[in-house]
Amino acid sequence: MRLTPSLRSRQGLRTTKKYKKIIHLINKVLPPSNPKRRLTPRHGNACKLPGPQLPILLEVTSAAEGILTKAEQIDVPIIATILAVFSVYLTSCVSSTPTVTYGVQPEHTSFVPARIALLKCRMWPNGARYDSLPLSNLDKKTLDALCLKFDEFVLKGFQGQPYMRGLSAKAVEQVATKLKGENFIASLDQLWSHTSTKCNDCLNGPSFYTQSIAERPEWRFWLSELSRATKSADAILVPFVMYANHRKINDRGMLISELSAGIDLFLVDTNNGYLLWAGGRSAVANNKILIKGPDTKDPAPPTWDTLYDRLFIEEVWREFPGRQVYH
Repeated sequence: MRLTPSLRSRQGLRTTKKYKKIIHLINKVLPPSNPKRRLTPRHGNACKLPGPQLPILLEVTSAAEGILTKAEQIDVPIIATILAVFSVYLTSCVSSTPTVTYGVQPEHTSFVPARIALLKCRMWPNGARYDSLPLSNLDKKTLDALCLKFDEFVLKGFQGQPYMRGLSAKAVEQVATKLKGENFIASLDQLWSHTSTKCNDCLNGPSFYTQSIAERPEWRFWLSELSRATKSADAILVPFVMYANHRKINDRGMLISELSAGIDLFLVDTNNGYLLWAGGRSAVANNKILIKGPDTKDPAPPTWDTLYDRLFIEEVWREFPGRQVYH
Protein backbone atom coordinates (compact mmCIF):
# COMPACT_ATOMS: atom_id res chain seq x y z
CA MET A 1 0.00 0.00 0.00
CA ARG A 2 1.53 3.30 -1.10
CA LEU A 3 0.26 6.81 -0.58
CA THR A 4 0.70 9.40 -3.30
CA PRO A 5 1.01 13.18 -2.76
CA SER A 6 -2.25 13.96 -4.52
CA LEU A 7 -3.94 15.81 -1.65
CA ARG A 8 -5.53 19.01 -2.84
CA SER A 9 -7.98 21.40 -1.26
CA ARG A 10 -11.35 22.06 -2.80
CA GLN A 11 -10.01 25.38 -4.04
CA GLY A 12 -7.49 23.48 -6.16
CA LEU A 13 -4.43 24.55 -4.15
CA ARG A 14 -1.34 22.40 -4.49
CA THR A 15 -0.24 20.13 -1.66
CA THR A 16 1.98 22.01 0.77
CA LYS A 17 5.56 20.94 1.44
CA LYS A 18 4.61 19.81 4.92
CA TYR A 19 1.89 17.46 3.67
CA LYS A 20 4.27 16.13 1.02
CA LYS A 21 6.76 15.48 3.78
CA ILE A 22 4.15 13.54 5.76
CA ILE A 23 3.29 11.39 2.75
CA HIS A 24 6.97 10.85 1.98
CA LEU A 25 7.63 9.68 5.54
CA ILE A 26 4.71 7.30 5.51
CA ASN A 27 5.66 5.82 2.15
CA LYS A 28 9.21 5.38 3.37
CA VAL A 29 8.18 2.84 6.00
CA LEU A 30 5.32 1.19 4.10
CA PRO A 31 6.13 -1.91 2.03
CA PRO A 32 5.25 -1.64 -1.68
CA SER A 33 2.23 -3.59 -2.85
CA ASN A 34 -0.29 -3.71 -5.65
CA PRO A 35 -0.89 -0.06 -6.59
CA LYS A 36 -4.49 -0.87 -7.45
CA ARG A 37 -5.19 -1.54 -3.76
CA ARG A 38 -3.57 1.61 -2.37
CA LEU A 39 -5.51 4.31 -0.58
CA THR A 40 -5.58 7.44 -2.71
CA PRO A 41 -6.71 10.78 -1.20
CA ARG A 42 -8.94 12.83 -3.49
CA HIS A 43 -9.91 16.50 -3.46
CA GLY A 44 -8.45 17.45 -0.10
CA ASN A 45 -10.91 15.77 2.26
CA ALA A 46 -12.33 12.74 0.41
CA CYS A 47 -10.85 9.26 0.25
CA LYS A 48 -11.77 6.73 -2.42
CA LEU A 49 -11.41 3.15 -1.24
CA PRO A 50 -10.87 -0.07 -3.21
CA GLY A 51 -13.71 -2.62 -3.31
CA PRO A 52 -17.03 -0.81 -2.83
CA GLN A 53 -15.33 2.47 -3.81
CA LEU A 54 -17.05 4.39 -1.03
CA PRO A 55 -16.30 8.11 -0.86
CA ILE A 56 -15.41 8.81 2.77
CA LEU A 57 -14.62 12.17 4.31
CA LEU A 58 -10.95 12.55 5.13
CA GLU A 59 -10.18 14.89 8.02
CA VAL A 60 -6.42 14.41 7.97
CA THR A 61 -4.84 17.67 6.92
CA SER A 62 -5.14 19.80 10.06
CA ALA A 63 -4.64 16.83 12.39
CA ALA A 64 -1.51 15.74 10.53
CA GLU A 65 -0.05 19.23 10.62
CA GLY A 66 -0.65 19.45 14.35
CA ILE A 67 0.99 16.08 14.99
CA LEU A 68 4.03 16.92 12.89
CA THR A 69 4.45 20.35 14.49
CA LYS A 70 4.13 18.94 18.00
CA ALA A 71 6.63 16.18 17.25
CA GLU A 72 9.17 18.69 15.98
CA GLN A 73 8.78 20.81 19.11
CA ILE A 74 9.39 18.00 21.59
CA ASP A 75 11.91 16.13 19.45
CA VAL A 76 9.88 12.89 19.28
CA PRO A 77 11.61 10.16 17.23
CA ILE A 78 10.59 10.42 13.60
CA ILE A 79 9.11 6.90 13.55
CA ALA A 80 6.58 7.91 16.22
CA THR A 81 5.53 10.83 14.05
CA ILE A 82 5.10 8.57 11.06
CA LEU A 83 2.98 6.09 13.01
CA ALA A 84 0.83 8.83 14.53
CA VAL A 85 0.15 10.47 11.16
CA PHE A 86 -0.52 7.11 9.53
CA SER A 87 -2.97 6.25 12.33
CA VAL A 88 -4.93 9.45 11.67
CA TYR A 89 -4.94 8.78 7.94
CA LEU A 90 -5.96 5.15 8.30
CA THR A 91 -8.72 5.94 10.77
CA SER A 92 -10.09 8.57 8.40
CA CYS A 93 -10.02 6.43 5.27
CA VAL A 94 -10.60 2.81 6.21
CA SER A 95 -14.24 2.27 7.08
CA SER A 96 -17.24 0.33 5.89
CA THR A 97 -21.01 0.33 6.13
CA PRO A 98 -21.81 0.47 9.87
CA THR A 99 -23.40 -2.66 11.27
CA VAL A 100 -26.47 -2.18 13.47
CA THR A 101 -26.52 -4.69 16.31
CA TYR A 102 -29.45 -6.66 17.68
CA GLY A 103 -31.11 -5.60 20.92
CA VAL A 104 -32.34 -2.18 21.96
CA GLN A 105 -30.84 0.59 19.86
CA PRO A 106 -28.57 2.96 21.81
CA GLU A 107 -30.61 6.09 21.03
CA HIS A 108 -33.83 4.54 22.40
CA THR A 109 -32.86 2.74 25.61
CA SER A 110 -35.41 4.61 27.74
CA PHE A 111 -38.38 4.36 25.38
CA VAL A 112 -41.13 1.81 26.12
CA PRO A 113 -43.99 1.88 23.58
CA ALA A 114 -47.42 2.35 25.09
CA ARG A 115 -49.23 0.52 22.29
CA ILE A 116 -47.65 -1.89 19.81
CA ALA A 117 -49.33 -2.99 16.60
CA LEU A 118 -48.28 -6.53 15.68
CA LEU A 119 -48.02 -7.62 12.07
CA LYS A 120 -48.19 -11.17 10.81
CA CYS A 121 -44.96 -12.94 9.97
CA ARG A 122 -43.78 -12.55 6.39
CA MET A 123 -40.81 -13.62 4.32
CA TRP A 124 -38.11 -10.99 3.97
CA PRO A 125 -39.03 -9.12 0.74
CA ASN A 126 -37.19 -10.37 -2.34
CA GLY A 127 -36.75 -6.77 -3.46
CA ALA A 128 -34.82 -6.00 -0.27
CA ARG A 129 -32.17 -8.71 -0.46
CA TYR A 130 -28.56 -7.95 0.49
CA ASP A 131 -25.41 -9.88 -0.38
CA SER A 132 -24.84 -11.77 2.88
CA LEU A 133 -28.44 -13.02 3.19
CA PRO A 134 -28.68 -16.80 2.53
CA LEU A 135 -31.11 -18.02 -0.09
CA SER A 136 -34.31 -19.94 0.63
CA ASN A 137 -35.16 -23.09 -1.29
CA LEU A 138 -38.31 -24.39 0.40
CA ASP A 139 -41.85 -24.42 -0.97
CA LYS A 140 -44.50 -21.90 0.04
CA LYS A 141 -46.41 -24.39 2.20
CA THR A 142 -43.33 -25.07 4.34
CA LEU A 143 -42.48 -21.40 4.64
CA ASP A 144 -46.08 -20.57 5.62
CA ALA A 145 -45.90 -23.20 8.37
CA LEU A 146 -42.66 -21.64 9.65
CA CYS A 147 -44.27 -18.19 9.68
CA LEU A 148 -47.29 -19.53 11.55
CA LYS A 149 -44.99 -20.94 14.20
CA PHE A 150 -43.23 -17.58 14.43
CA ASP A 151 -46.56 -15.78 14.91
CA GLU A 152 -47.43 -18.14 17.77
CA PHE A 153 -44.06 -17.47 19.36
CA VAL A 154 -44.49 -13.68 19.14
CA LEU A 155 -48.02 -13.75 20.55
CA LYS A 156 -46.94 -16.01 23.40
CA GLY A 157 -44.12 -13.56 24.16
CA PHE A 158 -46.67 -10.92 25.23
CA GLN A 159 -48.32 -13.15 27.79
CA GLY A 160 -47.63 -12.21 31.39
CA GLN A 161 -45.82 -9.02 30.37
CA PRO A 162 -47.46 -6.00 32.06
CA TYR A 163 -45.37 -3.44 30.14
CA MET A 164 -45.77 -5.00 26.69
CA ARG A 165 -49.16 -3.91 25.41
CA GLY A 166 -50.31 -4.36 21.87
CA LEU A 167 -52.89 -5.25 19.27
CA SER A 168 -52.74 -8.76 17.83
CA ALA A 169 -51.74 -9.20 14.21
CA LYS A 170 -55.23 -10.43 13.39
CA ALA A 171 -56.85 -7.32 14.90
CA VAL A 172 -54.38 -5.01 13.13
CA GLU A 173 -55.05 -6.65 9.78
CA GLN A 174 -58.82 -6.42 10.22
CA VAL A 175 -58.86 -2.74 11.14
CA ALA A 176 -56.26 -1.81 8.51
CA THR A 177 -58.20 -3.63 5.80
CA LYS A 178 -61.43 -1.93 6.85
CA LEU A 179 -59.98 1.59 6.94
CA LYS A 180 -57.16 1.49 4.38
CA GLY A 181 -58.07 -1.31 1.96
CA GLU A 182 -57.16 -4.98 1.65
CA ASN A 183 -53.77 -4.31 0.03
CA PHE A 184 -52.50 -1.89 2.66
CA ILE A 185 -50.54 -4.37 4.80
CA ALA A 186 -49.28 -6.27 1.75
CA SER A 187 -47.84 -3.05 0.29
CA LEU A 188 -45.01 -3.24 2.85
CA ASP A 189 -43.03 -5.54 0.53
CA GLN A 190 -43.07 -3.00 -2.29
CA LEU A 191 -42.19 -0.14 0.05
CA TRP A 192 -39.06 -2.02 1.11
CA SER A 193 -37.79 -2.73 -2.40
CA HIS A 194 -34.36 -1.43 -3.38
CA THR A 195 -33.87 2.20 -4.32
CA SER A 196 -30.64 4.04 -5.04
CA THR A 197 -29.60 3.27 -1.46
CA LYS A 198 -29.22 -0.47 -1.80
CA CYS A 199 -26.94 -1.21 1.13
CA ASN A 200 -25.86 -4.44 -0.57
CA ASP A 201 -22.90 -4.75 1.77
CA CYS A 202 -25.04 -4.65 4.93
CA LEU A 203 -24.36 -7.59 7.20
CA ASN A 204 -27.80 -8.10 8.74
CA GLY A 205 -31.46 -7.11 8.60
CA PRO A 206 -31.29 -4.28 11.17
CA SER A 207 -28.42 -2.67 9.25
CA PHE A 208 -30.35 -2.86 5.99
CA TYR A 209 -33.45 -1.37 7.59
CA THR A 210 -31.55 1.49 9.23
CA GLN A 211 -29.45 2.34 6.17
CA SER A 212 -32.01 1.86 3.42
CA ILE A 213 -35.59 1.87 4.73
CA ALA A 214 -36.05 3.93 7.88
CA GLU A 215 -35.90 7.40 6.32
CA ARG A 216 -37.96 6.77 3.20
CA PRO A 217 -40.85 9.28 3.13
CA GLU A 218 -43.31 6.77 1.69
CA TRP A 219 -42.50 4.29 4.47
CA ARG A 220 -42.93 6.91 7.17
CA PHE A 221 -46.26 7.89 5.66
CA TRP A 222 -47.33 4.22 5.68
CA LEU A 223 -46.41 4.00 9.37
CA SER A 224 -48.42 7.11 10.23
CA GLU A 225 -51.44 5.74 8.38
CA LEU A 226 -51.17 2.43 10.25
CA SER A 227 -50.86 4.29 13.55
CA ARG A 228 -53.96 6.29 12.76
CA ALA A 229 -55.89 3.14 11.83
CA THR A 230 -54.87 1.39 15.06
CA LYS A 231 -55.81 4.24 17.38
CA SER A 232 -52.36 5.77 17.72
CA ALA A 233 -50.12 2.75 18.10
CA ASP A 234 -46.70 4.29 18.69
CA ALA A 235 -44.75 1.26 17.43
CA ILE A 236 -45.15 -1.75 15.19
CA LEU A 237 -43.59 -5.19 15.63
CA VAL A 238 -42.74 -6.94 12.36
CA PRO A 239 -41.61 -10.60 12.30
CA PHE A 240 -39.58 -11.78 9.29
CA VAL A 241 -38.38 -15.18 8.19
CA MET A 242 -35.09 -14.10 6.68
CA TYR A 243 -34.34 -17.45 5.01
CA ALA A 244 -35.06 -21.15 5.31
CA ASN A 245 -33.44 -23.95 3.38
CA HIS A 246 -32.68 -27.66 3.20
CA ARG A 247 -29.28 -28.89 2.06
CA LYS A 248 -27.63 -32.25 1.43
CA ILE A 249 -23.91 -32.26 2.10
CA ASN A 250 -21.15 -34.81 1.63
CA ASP A 251 -18.49 -33.84 4.17
CA ARG A 252 -15.51 -36.15 3.58
CA GLY A 253 -17.53 -39.33 3.67
CA MET A 254 -20.23 -38.07 6.02
CA LEU A 255 -23.66 -37.52 4.46
CA ILE A 256 -25.54 -34.67 6.11
CA SER A 257 -29.16 -33.61 5.72
CA GLU A 258 -29.50 -30.11 7.09
CA LEU A 259 -32.35 -27.70 7.82
CA SER A 260 -31.53 -24.08 8.63
CA ALA A 261 -33.51 -20.90 9.10
CA GLY A 262 -33.08 -17.33 10.28
CA ILE A 263 -35.62 -14.94 11.79
CA ASP A 264 -35.67 -11.23 12.58
CA LEU A 265 -38.09 -9.20 14.65
CA PHE A 266 -38.22 -5.40 14.27
CA LEU A 267 -39.79 -2.89 16.65
CA VAL A 268 -40.25 0.36 14.72
CA ASP A 269 -41.39 3.79 15.89
CA THR A 270 -44.48 4.80 13.90
CA ASN A 271 -43.74 8.51 14.38
CA ASN A 272 -40.43 8.63 12.56
CA GLY A 273 -39.55 5.14 11.29
CA TYR A 274 -36.61 4.69 13.66
CA LEU A 275 -35.61 1.18 14.64
CA LEU A 276 -36.19 0.91 18.40
CA TRP A 277 -35.19 -2.70 18.90
CA ALA A 278 -34.31 -5.77 16.85
CA GLY A 279 -34.29 -9.42 17.77
CA GLY A 280 -33.00 -12.23 15.63
CA ARG A 281 -31.68 -15.75 15.56
CA SER A 282 -30.41 -18.40 13.18
CA ALA A 283 -30.55 -22.13 13.87
CA VAL A 284 -29.46 -25.38 12.22
CA ALA A 285 -30.65 -28.96 12.67
CA ASN A 286 -29.10 -31.92 10.89
CA ASN A 287 -28.95 -35.70 10.61
CA LYS A 288 -25.72 -37.46 9.68
CA ILE A 289 -24.72 -40.89 8.41
CA LEU A 290 -21.33 -42.31 7.54
CA ILE A 291 -20.92 -43.60 3.99
CA LYS A 292 -20.25 -47.34 4.23
CA GLY A 293 -20.60 -48.22 0.57
CA PRO A 294 -22.12 -47.23 -2.77
CA ASP A 295 -25.60 -48.17 -1.55
CA THR A 296 -25.56 -45.79 1.41
CA LYS A 297 -28.69 -43.64 1.33
CA ASP A 298 -29.03 -40.02 2.33
CA PRO A 299 -30.17 -39.52 5.91
CA ALA A 300 -33.73 -38.33 6.47
CA PRO A 301 -34.14 -34.60 7.02
CA PRO A 302 -34.34 -33.55 10.67
CA THR A 303 -37.80 -32.75 11.99
CA TRP A 304 -39.00 -29.18 11.89
CA ASP A 305 -39.83 -29.41 15.60
CA THR A 306 -36.12 -29.86 16.27
CA LEU A 307 -35.36 -26.69 14.35
CA TYR A 308 -38.22 -24.81 16.02
CA ASP A 309 -36.90 -25.69 19.48
CA ARG A 310 -33.55 -24.15 18.58
CA LEU A 311 -34.95 -21.13 16.76
CA PHE A 312 -37.76 -19.86 18.98
CA ILE A 313 -36.15 -19.25 22.35
CA GLU A 314 -36.20 -16.50 24.96
CA GLU A 315 -32.92 -15.06 23.67
CA VAL A 316 -34.80 -13.61 20.69
CA TRP A 317 -36.48 -11.16 23.09
CA ARG A 318 -33.23 -9.98 24.66
CA GLU A 319 -33.43 -6.28 25.70
CA PHE A 320 -36.99 -5.83 24.40
CA PRO A 321 -38.26 -2.51 25.83
CA GLY A 322 -40.28 -3.09 29.01
CA ARG A 323 -39.92 -6.88 28.93
CA GLN A 324 -39.69 -8.56 32.31
CA VAL A 325 -37.62 -11.74 32.58
CA TYR A 326 -38.79 -14.12 35.31
CA HIS A 327 -36.51 -16.90 36.51
